[in-house]
Amino acid sequence: MKSLLGKLGVLFIGLLIFGYSDVWGADWRYYGLSTDAVYLYDAQVITRLPNGLIRVWTKVIFNDQGRMNAVVKLGENFKDVESSVGSFELDCKDKRSKVISYIFIKSASENPVQWTGMKDASAESRKKQTRC
Repeated sequence: MKSLLGKLGVLFIGLLIFGYSDVWGADWRYYGLSTDAVYLYDAQVITRLPNGLIRVWTKVIFNDQGRMNAVVKLGENFKDVESSVGSFELDCKDKRSKVISYIFIKSASENPVQWTGMKDASAESRKKQTRC
């Protein structure tokens, strides 16, 4: 009997996890187009804050014109930018927005990840000691 209950418990947990697997992915939805890029928002993680603001994640996929404009505005390091992802707070009442965080993503083929060493006295080393 215990073995049957254990198997049913494992089955239930597995179904629960796989049944809600789409929660872990983003649900990017189109909301705009410009001469520079396509604009998307993540419909899955829109958060209504207690103070009446709305927090939303956006994604911008740049075209060639958008990359050229990024280089002009931000510098040569942005020539390989493929997209950006940002978190914003929207104040619909006063019709304004605020950037919470924003990152630029380069194409993987032109921006290979490189490992760097951690010196014993460095902040990276202390981070390794606390997390590794």
